[in-house]
Amino acid sequence: MIYPDCITKNRPYKMIHNTPMHKIPYTDSYAYNATDVAAHALGGSKEAQSWIRLNMESDGAFLHHYDDIYYGQKSGWTSAVSQALGAMALMESRDYDRAWLALKYMLDNHTRCGIIYEKADKLILNGWMYGILALDQFYQDTLDRDALKLCQNCTQKLQALFPQFIMPNGWTRYDETGIPATQFYHKVHKELLFELWMLDELKQIEHARFPIISRNFRLIMKHNYKLPVILWRKRQWLA
Repeated sequence: MIYPDCITKNRPYKMIHNTPMHKIPYTDSYAYNATDVAAHALGGSKEAQSWIRLNMESDGAFLHHYDDIYYGQKSGWTSAVSQALGAMALMESRDYDRAWLALKYMLDNHTRCGIIYEKADKLILNGWMYGILALDQFYQDTLDRDALKLCQNCTQKLQALFPQFIMPNGWTRYDETGIPATQFYHKVHKELLFELWMLDELKQIEHARFPIISRNFRLIMKHNYKLPVILWRKRQWLA
């Protein structure tokens, strides 16, 4: 499975005790991000696994100790992706009690009516999908019926709203605002949809609506991966 961490996204980072610290956007500082660390833990890093266990709060939260300038969140914010990947990392080491705490925090603080909001009440497609996959993995590993019911609720809601995240040409949208996904996140969406395809609740989604290569692929590669985002923003400015 592909993860949206700083290493995979080729963002600036440095390793401290085999655990990544990413460069905080719009600053020259570095900080730990639970998504980055959890992804590294899932890649086999024992040090990252230890960080996940030691840095989870008693209520299951993975706090980020820096301001998220882009979304206007002060230090101490949480995200659905971090909670989901943190839970997956804990399940990797069979720490199911802590994994459920992480998932419960996600459900209590990032989930409403089957929709998993990434952060700051922002509906971002990949966060929703990672959350569902984490719930499904917990059920598969523990046969917990509550996790199964919650997973079913979230997948049914995603199935109902999924068409709004597909552009007419088959490219995916990043979030609820309609902004097209970058090439990286389109790839993430494709892989996550394939994972979700294995769940019975999502088999009714027409696979043809999510082509492996969009008609715009050659154009995007010719220019740069941010082209859909640039065009979308230009359209918004002109509106």
